[in-house]
Amino acid sequence: MNDRSDRWRELRRAASALAAAALPESMRDRLAALDEAGILAMNAPAATGGFAATLAENVEILRVLAASCGSTAWALAGHCALAGALRSSATLQHQAPGQGCTIDHVHSGMPWSAASSGRNTPPAFLGCAAGGPFATTPVAAAGPTATPTLGGWTLDGVLPLVAGFEACTHIFVAAHGTAAPLLLLVPRPGPELAVVVAPWEGPSMPVSGAHSVELRGLPVAAGDLVAGEDAAAVLARVQRWYSACQSAVFLGLAERAHELAVAVGRASPRGALPGVQFALGRMRALLAAMEALLAESCTAPADVVDDPAGEGVRACVLRYYLTNEAPRVVQLALEVIGAPGVRERAPIAQILRDVQLGPLLPLDNDAARELIGKSALGVDLAASPRWQ
Repeated sequence: MNDRSDRWRELRRAASALAAAALPESMRDRLAALDEAGILAMNAPAATGGFAATLAENVEILRVLAASCGSTAWALAGHCALAGALRSSATLQHQAPGQGCTIDHVHSGMPWSAASSGRNTPPAFLGCAAGGPFATTPVAAAGPTATPTLGGWTLDGVLPLVAGFEACTHIFVAAHGTAAPLLLLVPRPGPELAVVVAPWEGPSMPVSGAHSVELRGLPVAAGDLVAGEDAAAVLARVQRWYSACQSAVFLGLAERAHELAVAVGRASPRGALPGVQFALGRMRALLAAMEALLAESCTAPADVVDDPAGEGVRACVLRYYLTNEAPRVVQLALEVIGAPGVRERAPIAQILRDVQLGPLLPLDNDAARELIGKSALGVDLAASPRWQ
């Protein structure tokens, strides 16, 4: 058994142990548990002694955790996507936490975590505005505005939903206002520059630490730019990772719903009903298709992007399909489980609330269908006029 195989087994075992345990209430404490288990740092490059997890390995860990807690897996997914996609960005410069200097290249400057870096620093957690990697597409031009300044930019505007904002150390932002979109990884601003304008405290993905945040004159240094001339390829890589990691969460939730339905079917007379059997068969078929599409998306070299525009469309197809099929699986599971499933603390009830969030995330269904449809027809994605 080689060292990497041993480390992967330990990561998988740690994720399973966390999934089986009662996680802390606060997102900050949950992330500390993930950091202690080595999961936050699993994407650290091999050059720094890190595990350098593949996209498929990230997906597997997220599916395991989602079966236990959707909110934890959802917040972690953004971190995994950014850490995995950006680790090979040769132009990235970033100030290491606790350091007074700017370190060139992601391989030495990326804020992984105390566990991976050997530095006595707090765990690093990368927050991502929901849809951030897709905010630069013509059908979803959103995000803050960047105003050039001496040595950088000033950001103003609202980030509609930042997952894990309460606990993150850095935020990935796609900003507009220049000739080309800016992809930035900035240290988490203080409350005077990043104002929480709408805490997200709804029933879906609870305790995710997500908020709507308004940036008010946030100064950003040129060293926080995560891409230079290779911006299109970097963005496409982030889209690929973001789409797969987010989709893995919804697949994990759907898989857990299927497990709960099977358990009820086996333990009660309801399992003898044809309707229950048909529902379980339909669920299994949906899960197989979802799993196959997600697995296919992980087969391409995760750091190579030959067709940035096409990559964005493929990432959109994956998220669109899985986030819309997961609620169908969960609804079928609820029908199998019956009335007890609607109780407030019933596991299937929380899963149902969680998966309903998927189709609402950017790109939402309308924008996703437009992007995919225009690509199929060979229509310029920025074609105008658009439908009204």
